[in-house]
Amino acid sequence: MTEESGLVWGIKESFITYLLNLGDSQYFDDDGAVFVEPNLFRFGLKEVARWDRKTGHGVIEFRGTIVLSAHGGLLYVRITDPWVEFGEHGVALSVLETESSRRIPLVTADTSSFITRDGCRQWIGLPTQLCEEGVMLFNGQYPSGTSMSPITITLNEADIP
Repeated sequence: MTEESGLVWGIKESFITYLLNLGDSQYFDDDGAVFVEPNLFRFGLKEVARWDRKTGHGVIEFRGTIVLSAHGGLLYVRITDPWVEFGEHGVALSVLETESSRRIPLVTADTSSFITRDGCRQWIGLPTQLCEEGVMLFNGQYPSGTSMSPITITLNEADIP
C-alpha cells in the first residue's frame, strides 16, 4: 500500500509531553496538519515543483497549522506551512511567520539518503537541531543547536513531477 506524501514531526518530545500534562494545555490543528499520535504531527503535501528528483536539491512545501498553548496563553507556539529545503550542506525546515508573512528557518538536519518503498521516497528519522532564528518561536527556552525531534518525509512517486 502506497503511503500519502507528508511530513511527520514531533517538534520536541519533552516540550509536547510537558504541554500535554498541563491542566490548561490546548492544541489546535488545521488546514492539512493533524495530531497523529502522542507527540507527533503530520503536515500534508502542498507542492514539490521546486524539488529536483535528479539532484535531490530544492524545496518541498507542506501545509497546515499546529497551535500549542498553555498557562492561559502565555505559552504559545504556532507552526504554519513547513517547507523543507534540501541542499548541498543538509536540510533546513522553515515555517511561515503569519504576522509578517516571512519564512523563519526553524531546524536543520544532516542530509540523509532516502529509501524507496511501496512507490514512495522516504527520509526517515532525520535528527534536527534548532536554528538561531527558531529560538524566538520557543520564547528563548531552547538555545540554538538544541536537539529537536527527528523529521520523517514521505513523497509518493505520483506526486513528484
